[in-house]
Amino acid sequence: MEADKINTTELAHKNQEPISYFEKDAGFVFAYKKTEKLASAVYMITNLFSDNEPMKWTLRKKVSDLVSFILEYKDVKDSSVNDFAYNVKSKILELVSMLEISYRAGLISQMNFTIIKQEFNNLSEVFSSHFSAVKQPVHESFSKGFFSVPDNRVAVHEGHQNHVYSTSMSSHDHTHVSHIKDKEPASDKDGFKRSNRQNIILGLLKKKKELTIKDIAQVIKDCSEKTIQRELISFIDAGVLKRTGERRWSKYSLV
Repeated sequence: MEADKINTTELAHKNQEPISYFEKDAGFVFAYKKTEKLASAVYMITNLFSDNEPMKWTLRKKVSDLVSFILEYKDVKDSSVNDFAYNVKSKILELVSMLEISYRAGLISQMNFTIIKQEFNNLSEVFSSHFSAVKQPVHESFSKGFFSVPDNRVAVHEGHQNHVYSTSMSSHDHTHVSHIKDKEPASDKDGFKRSNRQNIILGLLKKKKELTIKDIAQVIKDCSEKTIQRELISFIDAGVLKRTGERRWSKYSLV
C-alpha cells in the first residue's frame, strides 16, 4: 500500500507541467502563458508567408527568443527585476516593429496587425506593472494595468476567409478556428479599465486570501458584478485563481 502511494505521488509530479514550478508567482505564470499563446499566433500568421520571405524566419526567431528569455526570470535577483522587465519590453518593442514592417509591406492584413500589436502592447504593460514591483509589498491602490487581455483573438486572413485563432488561456488549451466579421479592437481606455480591475482583484486576493464577488464589488464600483464575474472566470481559465462553492456562495482565491 505504501509503495502504491509513493508511485502515485511520483506519477503526479511527472505529469506536472514545467510551468507549475512557478505556481507561487501567479503573475509570472499568467504572463508566460500569454507570451506562449502570442508566439503561437505569430507562427500562425507567418504560415501565410512564403518560405523564401526572410521576415517569416525573423519573426519566428524573435518570438521564440522572447519565450526563452522570459523563462530566465527564475534566475533574476531582486535587485535586477527592473532591468529584466526593461529587457523584455525592449524585445516586445522590437517584435512589434517587425510586425509593423510586415504589415506595411503587405505581408500582414490590417486587422491581424492591429489585434496582435494590441496584444503585445498589453503584454508589455504586464511587465511594466508587475515585474518591476513583483517582490515588493502589495498596496491598496494601483496606478498601472496588471493583466490585459481585451479580445484574445488574432484573425488570420487567407484568401476571402477570415480565421480567428484564440490566444486566450482556456482550461482545455486548444486553438479554436472560426469565421468572423471584421471587428474594431477595444479602445485603449477600455483596455486600461479592464487591466486596472484585474490588478485590483489580484491585489485584494493577495491580502484577503478568499473573496466573494460582492466583496470585490464593494471596492470596484465602476462596473457591474457580472463584469467582475467575467474577470474572475478569465483568471480561473488562466490557472491563476480557483473557485469554491456554488453560485452566490462562490469564493475565489489564488491557486
